[in-house]
Amino acid sequence: MKKRLILLSALIIVIMSTALILSRPKGLTSKESLVKRVMEIQLTIGEVTDNEASELRKNIILTSEKLDPSCIPGLEALGITILSPSEIEQKTKEEGNFKFLVFNDITIDEKEAIITLNTIYTRQEDKKIVYKDFSGLTIRFHKYFGRWFEDPSREIYCI
Repeated sequence: MKKRLILLSALIIVIMSTALILSRPKGLTSKESLVKRVMEIQLTIGEVTDNEASELRKNIILTSEKLDPSCIPGLEALGITILSPSEIEQKTKEEGNFKFLVFNDITIDEKEAIITLNTIYTRQEDKKIVYKDFSGLTIRFHKYFGRWFEDPSREIYCI
């Protein structure tokens, strides 16, 4: 009787563990997917329709500064224009004032990832280019069972 009880308990534990593993939500798996997720969040912070978001994305510029080249294809798939720092400088000289995004911090370790995306305003004053921090978004991710899950809290600031 005691052996049956132990065997039954072990079977229940195996079944419950399997159900828990299979029912957990799908998380993100790579640095590229984390960076893309932060950009998607940035693009959807405002209350805009899908059409408006699509139109806005055509005008969004992201600098490649501090950005791992492996992340670029996923971001380009969102319809975002990615420029090097020198291209941003040239655009400022040619077109004047505009805003662009920069991944200010991408810190990823074994259990936690912190990614900060800033909006920078650039303008030309007396033949000198001036950059001003405009707003930012910091998102934390935690790794469980080999997958990244977004922390529900977000740090957002505007100047």
